[in-house]
Amino acid sequence: MRRGHPARRSALTIVAARGFSLIEILVVLAIIGILAAVVQFSFTGADGRQKIATAAEKIAAQVELARTEAMQSHQEFGFRLIDAQIQFLAFENSSGLWLPQEEGPLSAAPIPDDVRLELESEGFDHKALDAWAPEEHIEELTEISDGTDAGTADRSQSDTRDPRKLSVNNDQRKRVVPEILLLSSGEATPFTILLQPEGDGVAWIVRSDGLSRTTAESLTEEQ
Repeated sequence: MRRGHPARRSALTIVAARGFSLIEILVVLAIIGILAAVVQFSFTGADGRQKIATAAEKIAAQVELARTEAMQSHQEFGFRLIDAQIQFLAFENSSGLWLPQEEGPLSAAPIPDDVRLELESEGFDHKALDAWAPEEHIEELTEISDGTDAGTADRSQSDTRDPRKLSVNNDQRKRVVPEILLLSSGEATPFTILLQPEGDGVAWIVRSDGLSRTTAESLTEEQ
């Protein structure tokens, strides 16, 4: 049986026992640092893409929910773009007001800070919405701002007033109207909502032709 040379075995043992050199350790650490940065960037990008996709899909689902609610309750709904969010509104016949839906499933969907929203619509004159509020509601809404001290008003009369009416004057009433109508007949104003991320991210589109179901798609899927 052949055996290796004792001097050679000793040399190999010394090489194996000496471990890694400082340069080798620094190279390994540098590689780990680069890989960690790449992984972190990938997860950040994926998280951003998921957020914009979730926002687009939620808006589409909310539109369909509002359309269903409009048909079932025989109440008009709508939405508008305000403060970089989609705000849903419900028309209240008794007050002639469009009431923001600030709670529940129609509350504004969270939009990532680095995403810009654009709303386009066609086929509807939104100025016509001013005619929806009866004239008596206009007088009632402006009553509190005509110089009368609310503290000296007749208590029995003030108790019967809807506080939502007292907090809105005529100019505010005109502003709180939807840009897109979702009618109880099932029809809706055709619209397109663009969710455009900053940089090189993929944009999403939420849209409806006013009759078919609202869809949410990324521009890459569309192409």
